[in-house]
Amino acid sequence: MRAVAAAETSTMRPSIATALVFFGMSALATACTTDLPAPDNYESASASDTNTTGVPGDLEVDCGMPALGAVGANYAHTVSVQGGMAPYSFSATGLDPLVINGASGAITGVPTAEGTLMGEVTVTDALGATASATCTITVRPKLDAEIPEGKLMPCAVDGETLVDFLVPDTGDGSPITCSTLGGSGNGRIPGGLSVNPDTCAVEGSIMEDRYGTWVWIVEGQQNGVSVYVPYCATNDMQAPGAYDITVFHGGDLQTNKALVPARGTFQPGASISFGDPDASDPRFEIVDAANCGNPCFFGFAFFVNASPFDGNTFSLNPRGLLQDANNQQVGLFHHMSVMGPAVSAAFEDRPWVLNVSLDYCLSNVSQATCQGADAVQANGNGNLEFAVVMFPQ
Repeated sequence: MRAVAAAETSTMRPSIATALVFFGMSALATACTTDLPAPDNYESASASDTNTTGVPGDLEVDCGMPALGAVGANYAHTVSVQGGMAPYSFSATGLDPLVINGASGAITGVPTAEGTLMGEVTVTDALGATASATCTITVRPKLDAEIPEGKLMPCAVDGETLVDFLVPDTGDGSPITCSTLGGSGNGRIPGGLSVNPDTCAVEGSIMEDRYGTWVWIVEGQQNGVSVYVPYCATNDMQAPGAYDITVFHGGDLQTNKALVPARGTFQPGASISFGDPDASDPRFEIVDAANCGNPCFFGFAFFVNASPFDGNTFSLNPRGLLQDANNQQVGLFHHMSVMGPAVSAAFEDRPWVLNVSLDYCLSNVSQATCQGADAVQANGNGNLEFAVVMFPQ
């Protein structure tokens, strides 16, 4: 209102009006600086505007709860930062062989020894401020799995899984994924079965006509570390009228272990072998008096899965006819032995499998009945899936 009054006066008395206008504008300026609110009292246009005008808080670095580590396993953990002004840079001491990413604060690497790493982590912000914290990382022994030596079946059976045989307090405790391996030394999973990759459990129903036990290797992986456990599945139903098959092994020459895989050991770097013909271990007996007698002819055929053993040294000798207490011929017997060179590095610290498929034929008619693999399989009435699981010492 004072500015308008000054303007009205200027039309009536110009010489005075000029002074009044000047005075009026000066008064208006004075009113603006004292009556209007301060700029900070206006509503902010956006949250980002408010933040950019704030003062950075105190710089802090926090290791949080570092994940467990394990020898040989890929490790990853990221520290957090509060306050200060981005961008940040990170450095650390005492974490070897782990390293910290200078831009992200991610601690990564592969621990080489169990124990505790006490690392001092330092962060520097864009203004040159620094903050430090101690990171304590526990490194456990390398993930390991073992089948107890005294276990009747040298493999996972009846709902057991690889996880059941992990050695306590090994590995970093993170989830394990499982897969079925193929190729030399890894056996063969029978038809109808599979292994769940997340639970490591066997799923399905065995769909095999042959008598015996199948063995295959399952690999478990945890952050780049693998363990290997043999799995077993058995078909204990024989064909009608099948021969009576008995197998003795493992130093027990009294108990029939036809459906129990044999257990052997090897020394990394040394030649490998299984079976002792002189000790009749293992010894296979195939009996059927109705198809044997005087005379008695027999034959057998076999197929050996590839493994670190040298297939050229596989032998079922000695072998011959079986007689009962009355010296009547009732069947056949044979032993089994196999040798090989030192295993390659891929097999030195893990179990592996030798699978053998056997077919038998007995005849009191003629030798030709059981001569040759085709005749054995066509005229015989006995077969067996048998496996040897080898463990490193």
